[in-house]
Amino acid sequence: MNAERPFGRGSVSLGLHVYDEHDGARQAGTIVAQARAAEAAGFSGVTFPEHHGGFPGYMGLPGLAANWVLGATERIWAAPAPYLLNLRNVHLAAEELAWSNARFPGRFGVALAPGYARSDFDLLGVEFEGKAQRFEEHLEELLPTLEARGDGAANPAFRFWAEHPAPIVGAVNTKVGVRRAARFGMSIFFPGGETRERMRELISVYREAGGEGTVSKVRPMWLGEAPAGAIEAREAMYAAAAVKGSKQSTGFREPFLHGDPDHVTAELLADVEEIGLDGLNLRFHLEGGTHEWVCEQIAAFGGQVLPPVQAALAR
Repeated sequence: MNAERPFGRGSVSLGLHVYDEHDGARQAGTIVAQARAAEAAGFSGVTFPEHHGGFPGYMGLPGLAANWVLGATERIWAAPAPYLLNLRNVHLAAEELAWSNARFPGRFGVALAPGYARSDFDLLGVEFEGKAQRFEEHLEELLPTLEARGDGAANPAFRFWAEHPAPIVGAVNTKVGVRRAARFGMSIFFPGGETRERMRELISVYREAGGEGTVSKVRPMWLGEAPAGAIEAREAMYAAAAVKGSKQSTGFREPFLHGDPDHVTAELLADVEEIGLDGLNLRFHLEGGTHEWVCEQIAAFGGQVLPPVQAALAR
């Protein structure tokens, strides 16, 4: 895999979020505008994380947003990441993914996750307990379906996938998760928040389990000083959404990255070198942020930080 492929080696992608300053129609438009800005700035691709019910900054149909962007850009790849497989009928999920890949071959990928916010499950009437086991069962059904080896094998999108598969990665942050990804032949995509030492440990477990794919990591960040109180509000929002006792509920062990371009560059280079990353997924998402601010962040990052980070990943 290379930087031009979703989650490929050397890729620096941008995670996109909606902002509550706009209504739904304008939010959809700003997503596309930010993706175009990312393409102009030199990013490899864009991703869309998933939550439901108006969870601040998120939309519930990341695969749909990926298609909007791919139809409005020329070079970059796009992927729902994470895409919450547990919330979907597996065959319908397979059709959505396969047709997206058929329409945009080589530019579409997906990062699969079981989900962690109970509010997503409650809203959609899906049982929360036992989600890890169901996720594994869903994978066992999804992968052969996509490869035209299961029900619906006559679907032309599945037959296309069998010959031209899109990258599927696992959004993981546990030893169980990385072993599962290795077993299913998936690359791994760290949602972020853990220490470098912990991520090195998880990568070691993944490799020992036979995992041969790429390793990418999410890094939320902000060039310059973050808006007052925005970092604290962000951490409180994620902790409140998580189930008590889960990793997400205990807060982020990795500090939110912000500061001048030299500091941000040094931290990202340390991520690449000390963890052993193949790709990065950056997110300019903070409470109080605006579409205009994000576009400024994209342009500034592309001009000042992106080139040395891409060079480090290429090495």
